[in-house]
Amino acid sequence: MKNAEGYVLKYEMDLTEMMQKIVNIAMGAVGETETDDTLSIAMANISMVCSDFNAVGEITIPAEAKNAKVLNLAG
Repeated sequence: MKNAEGYVLKYEMDLTEMMQKIVNIAMGAVGETETDDTLSIAMANISMVCSDFNAVGEITIPAEAKNAKVLNLAG
């Protein structure tokens, strides 16, 4: 769903499969096997409604952030 300006107003996502994969990996990492009792994700959904676009007031950057050392993590 979008508004007249083209902004998306509502997101809905089914995260069930992704969450099940995460649980399976986590259970495997702690030594659980397929023969052990398993944890099953029945449903994991998210719904997000967006509003008040461009309603943010002035953002002040803290001095600590302005004076922080820049790290080059790419190299």
